[in-house]
Amino acid sequence: MEFASFYGITAPQIVLLNLSPDVFRRSVAIFNNPNDHVRLKNLIEEFNIMENFLNTVPVINYVDAQDRRLDYQIKRSEEFYEKGTPFRNVLTREEIAKGKKYLKDAEQSLVPRVRVNGKLVDMSPEERQIISYFFDKKKLISRFLNLIQVNTFSEIKVFGAKLYDFGNDDGERFRRRVIAKLNIKVRSKDIIDELFEKSKQDLKALKDCIKDAPTKERTKHNVKLASDGKSVISRPDFMTSQDDDLLLQLAHKDLLKFLGLQELKTLHEMRKVAEKFTLELYNKKFGLDLTRGEYEKIFTRLEDLGLVGLNFYTKDFFINVLDSAFISQQEEMIIDKDSSLASVIDEVDRLLNSRMRFGEELQNEE
Repeated sequence: MEFASFYGITAPQIVLLNLSPDVFRRSVAIFNNPNDHVRLKNLIEEFNIMENFLNTVPVINYVDAQDRRLDYQIKRSEEFYEKGTPFRNVLTREEIAKGKKYLKDAEQSLVPRVRVNGKLVDMSPEERQIISYFFDKKKLISRFLNLIQVNTFSEIKVFGAKLYDFGNDDGERFRRRVIAKLNIKVRSKDIIDELFEKSKQDLKALKDCIKDAPTKERTKHNVKLASDGKSVISRPDFMTSQDDDLLLQLAHKDLLKFLGLQELKTLHEMRKVAEKFTLELYNKKFGLDLTRGEYEKIFTRLEDLGLVGLNFYTKDFFINVLDSAFISQQEEMIIDKDSSLASVIDEVDRLLNSRMRFGEELQNEE
């Protein structure tokens, strides 16, 4: 799995900010497509790793020795009633109930040493304070996990690739793939016939996807990359000049034509989230007063213990995610009938039916 593949933001960071359910749902929806849904699976695994760490590694105990003895008595007495395990100082059921009620308000803290992979490891006060912060937020993990619903997508393969891999194809990559498959040197007519028939079946799967492109509420953004390197940008009202690099990045990937107002707003919001993980935020959230260098050493130590994902590089990770994400895919595979890919599919269709050799000119029908 890959950490930070969800907009460059990790599970502990989502919990740290307590991201609003509305923003979280919309950000999940953008990646709930055939090519990006693995990012959601990665995020689920991140939350599971975090939850497992908080349930197994940290050891919480009562600060007062008398409270610790009472807790021990309660546990042993319950074992006596449930399993018949012998215990000399058995509490009555009424005493157990009163003891539990009292311990709810008793002061607790992390023990200074934990067992990791069979070895006892000392934790610094700062490490214990950070872990304690997340220990108190365990319910949030379940809440976020429940908000991640990953769709199931078809694994149909055509021309040696998954159907959805052609979603962002400009037509030329598809053309080269067909040529590579059909331009083989064989003399057997049976092999050639079988190859062409299979190619026709594959092509039909793509032809069935050719439809009118879905319409969305469009924003008035307009990004033009001029030949001199300068850009003309008209941005939506909720964006500022600081978002111009985000718009340019989306323009370079040719994604703006696929994004409606809602998706663009969500990307804008998630970019703002990715910029929040600063020294000031960590000190405020954890109640500490540390330098960035001190935090980086602690974050490395916490990773060794099993709490993974705290860092200062989320903004850079966000940019890397946009570079590799598809974003534009729909739940249903749709190839715009006016796209260059649709044109190449039609060309290949006529070529397969004509049984012409590659390299011969295919005339448009009059």
